[in-house]
Formats: sequence, structure tokens, C-alpha cells
Amino acid sequence: MKTLADLELQDMTWVKARRRGWFDKPRFELRAGSGEVLATIVRKGGLRSGAVVDAPGSRWLLDYRTRLFKRPVLTIQSVGTGDEPAIFETRGYEGRLIYPDGRVFTFTRHTRMFKPPRWVWTMEDGSPILGIELKGTRGEISLDPDIPTEVLAQKAPPLLLFLGWYLILLYEDTQMAASVAAMAAVSG
Repeated sequence: MKTLADLELQDMTWVKARRRGWFDKPRFELRAGSGEVLATIVRKGGLRSGAVVDAPGSRWLLDYRTRLFKRPVLTIQSVGTGDEPAIFETRGYEGRLIYPDGRVFTFTRHTRMFKPPRWVWTMEDGSPILGIELKGTRGEISLDPDIPTEVLAQKAPPLLLFLGWYLILLYEDTQMAASVAAMAAVSG
């Protein structure tokens, strides 16, 4: 997997890929400005059912785990090794990504008047790392220009690109389901 420093100069956008057939699962591609596919996310099914992330040299499973008397967590598991490099503690569709070495990244939604929502990953001290702005079915990614060099060089933070987009997809699914339920209640 490339580091954030490798990806820093590329325009990156998440786009919904065309389905190959009727039963094909929803698939999203992270594309560079040149059109090169940097990674894909394939959803397993309905709400909170998980996804598979494919990136050069890496493949992860994203899956929810419920815990007795605790908030659910989203686990990230390497398909090749079975390792879990981090867990995401949820607070709705926001939360904290926690690595075993103590690093913590926070994911939050920022609403802006008359503009699409922007989702932001920040470091523990609150300084932003990257943002994803939802524009229709696309997610435009922006890296903060002031990211510390030591964070740019780490291999783990690119996981933020995948996990962030997956969480946005879950949020959008929930919003769509709520809209449909409200319309059914009104018309029923």
C-alpha cells in the first residue's frame, strides 16, 4: 500500500463503478486524476454487513462486531494474515480509529450551510489529515497541506481513505432508508 506521501500529489475521488451484472455487489473505486484505479471497495450486502477493500499489496475485510454492554466496533482485518491492524469505535457513523501502538484518529461529519457535507479525519490533537466531500455519488478527497511528515510516511493512515468512504456509504444508506420509511408512513 502506498503511503499518504505517495498519494499526496494525486487528485483522488471515490466513484461508484458500473455493475457487471444484475447480481453484482455495489463496488466503488478510488481513482487518481489520471483515471488509474488505486483501490476498490466491494460491499457484502445490506446495512452494516461489511465490505472488502482491495488495494495494491493489501486486502482488508471491514466488518461490524457487536459487544455486550458496549458500543459496536468496526474491525479491520487483513485477508492475507488475519491481523487486525486497528479497530473503529463507533459513535453513530463518527468515531475513533485506534491502533494497538496507541495512535488514534477521529472521524467526524461537518455540515456546512449550502454546501455538501464534509467528513474529516483528524489526529488526536484535532489537526486534520484528510477530508472527503460528498458530491452526489462521488467522494472528493483532499489531504491537509500541513500534515506532519511523520504521519505522511506511515503506511497505516491510508486505511483512513477506505474506512472513511465505507462509513460515508453506511451513513448515506441509513439516510436513504429513513427517507423511504418516512415517505411510506406519510402515504400509508
